[in-house]
Amino acid sequence: MVSTAGAVYERVVPNATPLRGHERRGLAAEVAVQDAAATWGLPDFVMVPSVERKGRGVREISDGLLVVGDRGVVVQIKAREGEPGTREKESSWVLKQLAAASKQIHGTVRRLKMHSVQMTNGRGRSIHIDSPAVDWVGVTIIEHPAPPSDVPVPPQPGVTPVIALLRRDWEFLNLGRFLLDALSAVTTAEAATTAWRCARSSLAPNRTSWGSLSAPP
Repeated sequence: MVSTAGAVYERVVPNATPLRGHERRGLAAEVAVQDAAATWGLPDFVMVPSVERKGRGVREISDGLLVVGDRGVVVQIKAREGEPGTREKESSWVLKQLAAASKQIHGTVRRLKMHSVQMTNGRGRSIHIDSPAVDWVGVTIIEHPAPPSDVPVPPQPGVTPVIALLRRDWEFLNLGRFLLDALSAVTTAEAATTAWRCARSSLAPNRTSWGSLSAPP
């Protein structure tokens, strides 16, 4: 909704773009999120997921990063595989995924604050990121064919600001400058409010839904 001196205008939020049918839903959602960021933002600032060795195993550095100057976004994507069940079951799934994604984001930020990383951007170029000098925030993107309404989500613990979006809303936003500005503006007062705002009106078709899950104390 945009209010002006003369009238109030409503901009319709379109549904998310269709996922690739030949890939499993989770992987297809990751590709769609990266494509949207590169299309509506700039591929130069979109870092594709990468892995690094940790002991005998490997770990992934998030599901992707957005980095512009000294500000960055850690992205985690959670996709609902299979057919949705009852409202209670789907609400439980959303809560579980948001909590898991928040922990992953905080872990990724801790890693990024330790030392710099070498990643590949959307143009296929290797980029050195001075990650300890970047002000990081997080975003959890939910891919769900029928997201439940009225889900009371408590704020998640952690010092890194985190918000949650449906993939539809991720594609709708101006993902480059707008999202970075919005995330960097998260305040302690906003963190005191329940985030995810899963009220029926905000999760109805063509409505935007997002909120803060955690912020610095």
